[in-house]
Amino acid sequence: ALSFTASSGVNPNPQQLTIDTLGLSAAWTATANTSSGGGWLNLSATGGVTDGVLTLSANTAGLAAGAYQGSIAVSAPTASNSPQIVNVTLTVGAPPTITGVLNNASYAKPAVLAPGTIFEVFGTSLTDGTTAYTQSSTLPTTLAGATLLVNGVAAPLFSAAPGGINAQLPVELVGATSATIQVQVQTSNGKVTSAAFTVSVVPFSPGIFTWDMNGSGPGAILHNSDFSKVCPPGRSDCPPSAAARGEVVDIFMTGLGQVNGTWLDGLPNPQASPTTTIPTVTIGGIQAQVAASGLARGYPGLYQVNVFVPQNAPSGSRLKPSAIVG
Repeated sequence: ALSFTASSGVNPNPQQLTIDTLGLSAAWTATANTSSGGGWLNLSATGGVTDGVLTLSANTAGLAAGAYQGSIAVSAPTASNSPQIVNVTLTVGAPPTITGVLNNASYAKPAVLAPGTIFEVFGTSLTDGTTAYTQSSTLPTTLAGATLLVNGVAAPLFSAAPGGINAQLPVELVGATSATIQVQVQTSNGKVTSAAFTVSVVPFSPGIFTWDMNGSGPGAILHNSDFSKVCPPGRSDCPPSAAARGEVVDIFMTGLGQVNGTWLDGLPNPQASPTTTIPTVTIGGIQAQVAASGLARGYPGLYQVNVFVPQNAPSGSRLKPSAIVG
């Protein structure tokens, strides 16, 4: 038996089948048959008169994901063991498919992203089947066989899994109003690319990160005095530690747009470059004084906003900071 495996739209590498007539002159014929999927199985020759090699190729064009069955029948009238049957299986994997794009901090739907924003692409078969995380502060453009194309340009990647890819939207999109996103996966047989997914591009798309990294739970906020977490009661990962009125807290975000100074794709920020537009921040519905707003040093796509907790801010463990820019 022989088997082929490929992603939809990508043809697998050809395979060879040797015909051995034991050195005798014996006319033989070869016929390809398929019981499902149409005529996807092809032969380089249909006959010969002595030893030979057949090249078998499979064409996945028009085939949906699934398993397809076929066979090769080799017949020689003068041979006692004629015909010989070789069963052939073609397994077609699903192509990469994007089902959604979100701001990686706010998880806001639908996706409206600013240049430089950290975002997440959701879907199926988005990698070569493996999961990978960047091991460097400088982001690669390929992980787990996957490349994320934004308007045809490879975006910097934080992580890649079959169901989701985290990336930074290229800063070169300043001034754009939309962008097309595609996932390209390198397989053993070649590259397969998803259909395009369009997102809106705006100057600002603020989102506050959370410690749970899923858009819910406590915000990623630190006490500026000692860099410990501002943590509500009931958390197992940090002791309760409320923000005090009048103190400065550090809020970690993405999507605050352009900065004065260095602003690069996929590279750690060498300095805390300030944002060109200062956000309006509220805590518990009360506007807070912004002490600083800019890129967080050493992290691609991450912004840090330092604010004074208002003296008249209400108390409670469920207060939600919000940031508005523009």
